[in-house]
Amino acid sequence: MSAVVILMCLPVLFSGCGKSGERAAKTESGTAAPVGTENVSGTEAAAEKTHILPGNPVKNVPDADELMRQIDIFLDREEEWGFWAGESEPYYDTMGYAVTDLDHNGRTELIVAFTTGTGYYSENHIYEINEAGDGFTECKWSGSGIQRENNGDFAPDLMNDNGADAFRVYYDKAEDRYHYICENVVRSGGFYNGFIECDLTLKNGKADIDSFAASVTEHTWNDKTGDYDGNITYETVDGKVSEEKYLSAEEDMFGGMEKDGYIIAFMYDHMFYADDEHFENKGRSIKASVLMDSYKVFMKEMTLDEFRERHFLSAAVPEQYQPLIEDWTLDEEYSGGNDYLKMYFGDHYGFDSYALDDVNGDGIPELFLYGSGMYGIAHVYTVADDALIQLGIEGWIGGINKKESAVIVTGHWHGAGGSNTNEYEIWLLGDEAVTDYYYIDELNGAYSIDHVGGKNLDTYESLPADKKIYDGLYEKYVKDRTDPAEGQHTELSRGDFTITVYSDPSTADYRGLGNDIQIMNEGPDTDMRFKCDTDGVTAELWSLEFDEENGEMVRDKKVASVITEAGKVYQFNAFEGEGFPYYSLYARRGNTYVEWDVLPDMKDGNTTFTLKPEASAADPL
Repeated sequence: MSAVVILMCLPVLFSGCGKSGERAAKTESGTAAPVGTENVSGTEAAAEKTHILPGNPVKNVPDADELMRQIDIFLDREEEWGFWAGESEPYYDTMGYAVTDLDHNGRTELIVAFTTGTGYYSENHIYEINEAGDGFTECKWSGSGIQRENNGDFAPDLMNDNGADAFRVYYDKAEDRYHYICENVVRSGGFYNGFIECDLTLKNGKADIDSFAASVTEHTWNDKTGDYDGNITYETVDGKVSEEKYLSAEEDMFGGMEKDGYIIAFMYDHMFYADDEHFENKGRSIKASVLMDSYKVFMKEMTLDEFRERHFLSAAVPEQYQPLIEDWTLDEEYSGGNDYLKMYFGDHYGFDSYALDDVNGDGIPELFLYGSGMYGIAHVYTVADDALIQLGIEGWIGGINKKESAVIVTGHWHGAGGSNTNEYEIWLLGDEAVTDYYYIDELNGAYSIDHVGGKNLDTYESLPADKKIYDGLYEKYVKDRTDPAEGQHTELSRGDFTITVYSDPSTADYRGLGNDIQIMNEGPDTDMRFKCDTDGVTAELWSLEFDEENGEMVRDKKVASVITEAGKVYQFNAFEGEGFPYYSLYARRGNTYVEWDVLPDMKDGNTTFTLKPEASAADPL
């Protein structure tokens, strides 16, 4: 079963998370024994067995036999919650299945989560074993708190594209209630991005979603600057607030409660998988094993890595990929900066996992770099002549066809046009690069078929809009696709850090610090000293030049670099003369980085600047 996620861009009508539907599960009578539990008394015993919050003894923990019995109850009635349950044609293209015990009452829940589109339209169903232990019912939903114009609902996004999601959890001892902090993403194209913080609780068969804080970015065109301005507003249940108040909303609401964290490990299913890849078509023993281990991850009896190793494949990593894996921001140097991705996805821009698979059979696996915050958009790399090569592929990876050496991209992730459901890009790989490209689509009976080929991909042709040609290309390349490395996603590293820049050379603080890194001629007005609070940050000094086409300063040449030691102060002696009037400090670690452009004369500036990473991938699990 695969964890690769391919979500299609739907019209703005469907942007944002959808209302959680209530597809009621049937109840069945039976003579099964009540839910069996293993009684555990005392904080110490509970923590030892289940790693639950200290001070909260968990008295109802199903043993292995009882857990298997509960999972069997779900599997016996899979037609009521599975991929096709109640649907002749599934609307959602990505589904996830996980077993949890959110309220820790010993009666497990099966969570079925649906998502689609770059608007993060979501729907969630929670089915809980009933008190008699002989069936299950679907939990009812209610919600309150902040609502946005683009999102008249309360459904959180319970899963991301790594096949799991991590939650901060607070335990209210007085109410015996667990609060799971999750996010509801609201998006309308690249011009409206909302991130709503939600509190999910489950008790007595009822799921409550209370949204308590929101950050919304709206981009509007500025005729004076010829660019888009981003306007950010913050909101809590008290109305519009400052950024500081927004950032403290969670602490203000839950600060007095005990805090922990849980991971929900989803098994992904996708409407475009081949028939034998659908979760519902797997054998019962495989389904039971996956759901059992999903519960173990939630209860902290199994790590997420162990879950993935058991249920997904992996591949060796060529050394040429290591720099990208250690610092995903290097992708920008191969991809032209990713400016549109940054604007479109805002704070969720970035890559945070990868998969490997040998598409063309040359013995070197291709690297699929995924961004869960961008709902699975991927860039694809290969290695040729010992060099790293970006193949120019950007989109939702619909699969690979090893027989034909093809990477399949499904739908389109932004903009209008195209059917999404019948729309594919076919990238054919040779030993060193892409050799051919096809675009095929069928929308309301009309066909679009394009081909790019030639020695340097310099020959374009629009093929006849003929069903036979479409069907032929689909049959040859698309139909028998599989998922890269069976969807194995490995997390990329992330490293947060803070840089302090001493920007005024006339101050005593500046003169009294520093371990010189001599670069060029010493320039008293342009020298810069800085320190970092973290080991292992790569700090670089770059010269800048003016890009007339884009009307902005861009990095030109890397002049020097240093790997930081925490607390040690360094000095970059920058440039004199008109040849290099500007330079930039660029610091990176893991998949976070910060860049700061420095003017030649900084005496009129502040004495110090504190810099935190301005760009990063979505939080890792």
